[in-house]
Amino acid sequence: MQVKFVDINGVSTRYLFEGSGYPLLLLHGAGLLADSWLRNIPTLSQDFYVVAPDLLGHGFSGSG
Repeated sequence: MQVKFVDINGVSTRYLFEGSGYPLLLLHGAGLLADSWLRNIPTLSQDFYVVAPDLLGHGFSGSG
């Protein structure tokens, strides 16, 4: 699994990604972070390109 930071409209945003194929976006709930998907990403990435971002103000993403 890989981790990257990108700048989206001036906000540093962290996301996890792995796999190839059709994209699958995993969104965490309020008060959580992308790491809540760590157990699911390896299995899902066998069939999909999985992306799990830290939403604004959560985890390692800025609050904008």
